[in-house]
Amino acid sequence: MHKKLLVLAVGAMLIAMVGCGANHPPVETVTGTVMYNGAPLAEATVTFHPSEANSIGAASRASSGETDAQGVFRLTTNYVDGTSVVKLDGAPAGMYSVTVSKLKKKVYADVGEAPPETDEGNTGVNDEYFAEMGNLNEDGSSNFKEESLISTKFRLAYETPLTDIEVIVGENDFKVDINEDGTGTVN
Repeated sequence: MHKKLLVLAVGAMLIAMVGCGANHPPVETVTGTVMYNGAPLAEATVTFHPSEANSIGAASRASSGETDAQGVFRLTTNYVDGTSVVKLDGAPAGMYSVTVSKLKKKVYADVGEAPPETDEGNTGVNDEYFAEMGNLNEDGSSNFKEESLISTKFRLAYETPLTDIEVIVGENDFKVDINEDGTGTVN
């Protein structure tokens, strides 16, 4: 009896494993280079925001990647598969708007060793962090300001001049040229 249950359990697991991944949307490889004022832009986030005309299911999935020291990026798309998130290497074929952002990254001083457990009010972060983050106002808003290191014209999908960019079936390699005056192209 136990052998039959074991065989049924193993069979069910195999069927479940074969079924996993079957519903992932097809994605195409998307790589590229970001240039800002003619120089490679390192540590920037590049996001492809799908057009509403993209296929059902893909229209709500933005694909993004971070540039390396030479300004090179590779897109991934997060896809929810049941209860887990799967990173797909690429973006679905279709039309996109492209945003690029680079925010100032703050490095906080190390607080050293862990504070004693008897320290009341211990939050595990230092005063410098709290000062940078600001305080919440009564309406829930904050006075914390992010500092953009490039033109903010490229930061929001509804503002970016980088629109009507097509990801095609196969490999896609883009050159994103942006400038501090808010102009730019994607080839």
